[in-house]
Amino acid sequence: MVYAICAIIKDEHPYLKEWLDYHFNLGFNQIYLYEDYNSKSHKSITDNYKNVFLSNLEQFEIENSANTKKQSELYNKFLKVHKELNDIDWCAFIDIDEYIDLTDGYTLNKLTDEYRGYAGVYLSWKMYGANGYVERPKGGIVESYTKECPKCDDSNKWNFKSFVNIHKAL
Repeated sequence: MVYAICAIIKDEHPYLKEWLDYHFNLGFNQIYLYEDYNSKSHKSITDNYKNVFLSNLEQFEIENSANTKKQSELYNKFLKVHKELNDIDWCAFIDIDEYIDLTDGYTLNKLTDEYRGYAGVYLSWKMYGANGYVERPKGGIVESYTKECPKCDDSNKWNFKSFVNIHKAL
């Protein structure tokens, strides 16, 4: 199985290495990153990974428009291209400040095996807020931000991230 992530990035340098390592350790095989307009290049970080593919939105012919429109346009084009190429099985569409958390003994293989007949799975998410920090802590994101935002508990219960079965999408 080929598990991929597709994300738009903009000046995410301080967090990118930790985010990439975290998701490769979960079992993702490929990560496709699209730099937003006027972003400083992340190439110095991504060049250290053989399965990270860095492009910019202009190369993918995505308009410089509202963020949600950019994301929707990129994700739809990405799905169409990779469905035709038949080079990815499942793809998560998340942001660089978001980490997939598999619990209850789930792995990517177990999750996709259980839902192989479906076009996708919604992954719910939690918000962690500032965790009392005024400035960025010296430690990594995962070790530093451990407390859920108390005011965010129910406000985001209908927010989710998509993990899409490319063969059944569209």
